Amino acid sequence: MIRCFLLFFIHIAILSAAPLKERFERAKPGDYLVFESNKMVTLLAIRSISSQSVIFEEISTPIQSIKPRPTSWGEWIKKKAPGHSSWSMTEIDLNSGEVIECYSFSYIVTGK
Repeated sequence: MIRCFLLFFIHIAILSAAPLKERFERAKPGDYLVFESNKMVTLLAIRSISSQSVIFEEISTPIQSIKPRPTSWGEWIKKKAPGHSSWSMTEIDLNSGEVIECYSFSYIVTGK
């Protein structure tokens, strides 16, 4: 449900909110946003951006899975986001606001 909301929000924001679209246009790979809603924490990280599209990763986790909170979200990602419940990468067309491609990752951790 959160994922659908995020994609809807980004789609509407790109089409109707010039300030947010301008922020996407000024964003650079490595920039990220972390927010909390309905006992979930979601991180959106810009991975690639051009004049035509933006590619971002979306990582979500239940709040109770990350206690205590990471002191560095970047380090949390480098450790394969322990406790995450979803991890996807999405490319969005900046002109139309439409999803070009979306891929869901699944990590299987074995051993060390």
